[in-house]
Amino acid sequence: MKREEQVRLTKQKLLTAADQLIVKEGYAAVSVERITKLAGVSKGTFYTYFKKKGDLMIALSQHRFAAINDQIPLLVNGDPVEGIRHYLMSYLKVVTDQSTLAMVRSWLRFILDPSNGQIG
Repeated sequence: MKREEQVRLTKQKLLTAADQLIVKEGYAAVSVERITKLAGVSKGTFYTYFKKKGDLMIALSQHRFAAINDQIPLLVNGDPVEGIRHYLMSYLKVVTDQSTLAMVRSWLRFILDPSNGQIG
């Protein structure tokens, strides 16, 4: 297996493990150690891909909303009201999925927590 593919697979294992744990238990309850154990990688491997647990949370959010974020450039073409409506409906479709809703709740708590330096 090529190095690039191994890197992608390892990062995906970490994201999948974190996603499962955070959706089930919430961001604050999940440690890096538990994420790496579920992913089947060492704790040091986690820090190869993410500087801190918060970076992983941001990556999860980007992954969850990538499809709708890709639609943002389409908002400038055609009827702006229809473009915004389509974007918001796509957003609601993602958020109303129960696992995504749990992730959004954890993400909001993470973003709004002043101790993690993410506000602003």
